[in-house]
Amino acid sequence: MATYRQQTGATLGTSQTCATCSTQLTLCYASTTSALCCGTSTTAQVFVASGATFATATNLYSNAALTILATAGFYSSNAGTCGTP
Repeated sequence: MATYRQQTGATLGTSQTCATCSTQLTLCYASTTSALCCGTSTTAQVFVASGATFATATNLYSNAALTILATAGFYSSNAGTCGTP
């Protein structure tokens, strides 16, 4: 986790830890809706902006820095049922 210190006038502040920029989600993933709904999906680890949820996210990412979009396809928040028809 990155840290920072603020310079104000002639004073360098104490070291602070940067806030988390992303949240990791565990979702089900498949390349087709049929695969997702019929039990051949797999578990996928993706990231969303900090404070976002699967329901409110505007994009899914494959890295915590939110610089690489997640694989195109279909995702479900029913992560406990991946691979279960």
